[in-house]
Amino acid sequence: MKKKQVLRIGHRGAPSHFWENSIASIRKAIEMGVDVVEFDIRKTLDDQFVLWHSSRVGRFFDLQSRIARKRWNDLVHHRAGHGEPIPLLQQVIDVVKGSALMNIDLKSRGGEERLVEMLVDKGVEREVLISSHHAKSLRKIKELEPNIHTGISLPKDFFHLSALERIAPLRWAILFVLRRTIRFFVLRQIEKARADVVMLYYKLLTPGLVRFLHERGIPVYAYTVDDIDVIRKLKAMGVHGIASNHPEMLLQA
Repeated sequence: MKKKQVLRIGHRGAPSHFWENSIASIRKAIEMGVDVVEFDIRKTLDDQFVLWHSSRVGRFFDLQSRIARKRWNDLVHHRAGHGEPIPLLQQVIDVVKGSALMNIDLKSRGGEERLVEMLVDKGVEREVLISSHHAKSLRKIKELEPNIHTGISLPKDFFHLSALERIAPLRWAILFVLRRTIRFFVLRQIEKARADVVMLYYKLLTPGLVRFLHERGIPVYAYTVDDIDVIRKLKAMGVHGIASNHPEMLLQA
C-alpha cells in the first residue's frame, strides 16, 4: 500500500450516492477522489468472487439461499438495489486498477488460492489490502503471497456493540472497559492472522489505544465513520485510514 498521512476509504464505494458494492458506487468513489475503495466479496459455489455483503441473497432475490450455494450463472441476471447488477471481482479490479487502491473485505472462507492467483494475474497484489475477520484465511493468503497486505477486522457485533446502543445507561461503562482490555485481544488476533494492520470500529478507538498499537508498528484503520467531527478527531489520534459511507465527508475533513 502506498503511504499517505490518512488514507480516505470509500466504504463499499460511495453508497450515499449509489447502491453499495456496485460498480456505479465504486466509480463514484473514485471520481470523488478517495485513496482507497473498500468492497465486500463472497465466494460462489463455482469459485467465483462476487461483490456482496450479506451471506443471504433472499433479501432482494427470489432465492432463499446463500451466495455460497449458488453458481455465478444463478446470480448473473439478478439485480440488487436500484437495479444494479452483482459484479464479479475481476470486473471491479479492471475498473479500479490504476485509479485507487483496493481494500477487499473477504466475508467468506475458502478459495484463498483462487483469490491470490487472480490478484497476481491482474498485477494488483501490491495495490490491495485484504481484510477479514477470518484469521486463518488471512494467514493463508500471506503464506501464498507475502506482497499482499492483510488486515484483521474485528466486527462491531463481535463485541455486541449493537446491543450496547440499546442500553444507553450501561453503554459508556462497558465501552470504558472494552477500550482498556481490547489492546491485548487485538495483539493476539494480529499474531494469529499474521496481519499487517488492524481494522477497528471507531467507537473503540482512543488516543491511548492508537498509540499503543503504533508503538508496536501496527497501523490502525477506523470504520465506518459518517460524522465529520469524528473523522477529524480520528485524524488527530493518528489513525492510518478512515472508512466512510460518505466519501465527501472524508474530503471535507
